[in-house]
Amino acid sequence: SVIIRRFIPSDLEKILQVFEEAVRKVGAKYYDPEQVSAWAPKGGLDKEKWLQSLSQNITYVAEIDGQIVAFGDMTSSGYI
Repeated sequence: SVIIRRFIPSDLEKILQVFEEAVRKVGAKYYDPEQVSAWAPKGGLDKEKWLQSLSQNITYVAEIDGQIVAFGDMTSSGYI
């Protein structure tokens, strides 16, 4: 079963992994290489920037068997 819960800072590494995999594997089917590279650069994502954003936003993660499989966030102004 899927568990939906609020984000905690220790989720960051797994969220970044889920995001990068989604962009590089699924996104590569729909976007050109430049777009994929812009979203998920080879040098890695800015962890501090991501942590700040996810912490400030209303952020939820979805878990299956204790593993984060998805996440979503929304700003206080409603931007998803």
